[in-house]
Amino acid sequence: MLTFRPGRADEPPGRDLLDELIAHLNEVYPGRAPNPGSIAHPEQMIAPHGVFLVGYDEGERPVACGGLRPLQEDGVAEIKRMYVSPHARSRGAGRALLEALEDAARAIGYERVRLDSGPGQVHGQALYRRRATSRSSSTTTTTSRPTGRRSGCSASGRARPLQPPARPPRPRPHRAAGAARPPSRRHRRPSRRRTGCRRPPSCASGA
Repeated sequence: MLTFRPGRADEPPGRDLLDELIAHLNEVYPGRAPNPGSIAHPEQMIAPHGVFLVGYDEGERPVACGGLRPLQEDGVAEIKRMYVSPHARSRGAGRALLEALEDAARAIGYERVRLDSGPGQVHGQALYRRRATSRSSSTTTTTSRPTGRRSGCSASGRARPLQPPARPPRPRPHRAAGAARPPSRRHRRPSRRRTGCRRPPSCASGA
């Protein structure tokens, strides 16, 4: 289970995690370094209009990070620099990070959230698209080239409104073993006795 706390993208440990992210992206997209595409500045991902979260594991090791910055469109923010260390993956850390950023967007007051992802980030795109189709999600995923320009969009084609977190299922009352079941609320219709005569009542009088 991860614990998320605000930090800065230009200070440890957030900066160290971003260095890992940049090295990873340079491997996925050869030739990216001279033209890194959309750049999120650290000052954009701080309060009051943005946030930068660092996720810590149970041993207080920083293993994930992600930021939120405002866009020019009113009520819309963009998720930037999402990253999970390799040794912390496949444990739900990416989903927890995305949910934490969405919660932060709600707390700031944003109505919609967008996320830009490159075609080489296969596992990340799968997570984003699953989250974008969830009832409790507001994230719209767009696919981008390494230059940062969008080349496609999600099925909805636009950012979805932020929804309140999903309510947990209502617990069922516990019934002790051997206890009688409560009476059913369904009303049963009175049974009809068959007389053996399907003709009108006059047939029984012998008329």
